[in-house]
Amino acid sequence: MVNKDYYSTLGVDKKATQEQIKKAYRKLAMKWHPDRNPDNKEEAENKFKDIGEAYSVLSDKDKRKKYDTFGTDKPQHSGFQNNGDFQQSNFTSNNAENLFQQFFFNFGGGQNASSSQSKFGGSPYGDFGGFGSAFNGGMNNDYGGYGQKSYKRKGRTVQYDLGLSLEELYFGRKKTLKITRKRLNSDNKSFRTESKTLTIDIKKGWKQGTKITFENEGDEDINITPGDIQFVIKEKKHDVFERDGNNLV
Repeated sequence: MVNKDYYSTLGVDKKATQEQIKKAYRKLAMKWHPDRNPDNKEEAENKFKDIGEAYSVLSDKDKRKKYDTFGTDKPQHSGFQNNGDFQQSNFTSNNAENLFQQFFFNFGGGQNASSSQSKFGGSPYGDFGGFGSAFNGGMNNDYGGYGQKSYKRKGRTVQYDLGLSLEELYFGRKKTLKITRKRLNSDNKSFRTESKTLTIDIKKGWKQGTKITFENEGDEDINITPGDIQFVIKEKKHDVFERDGNNLV
């Protein structure tokens, strides 16, 4: 697979500052958001996803360093056979939308969605050159413009440790986990607690610190869509062997 040129995607130099990267993302994300391109939605969705993926890497100091060094933000493997990416899934359109919402509704002060609406005068896009009015032209969306449905921000990601034996990490296996989560009832006021079973396909060669994310499987709240659940692998101590990088000793 050919590595993507994230700098080219955002139209910035490889020595660009974080402020320049933010400015480029803000401009391109507003231009290519699918809801702003109803007559060219397929191309817009692809460009919007690529722009989000590029920003998610270049805005993160550690990911950017890996990308500049290896041409990818993914960890480099050898020895232990690894048949799958450590994040289990590629950057998706849903990831791009979540990133977009977090960027614009937390821009400039870390405020939540409701305080953003108050500050920007009714539309959370009010200070971005008419971006809100572009979305509010009669389209059915959840962006919180005048007379439309209130904006729903995404809930927080909840992390859980997942202890795995050396054998499980070496051979791989499927593991099922039962979770409980809070969900909003149809009256949009009361809540229920429900259970769900999640299945993790553990790949050969995964290491401690590997993260597996289940999107939208977390708690739901009023004006908050379900967050993500993320499991972080913790390697259990073995009675005989220890793992030294990609070797057993």
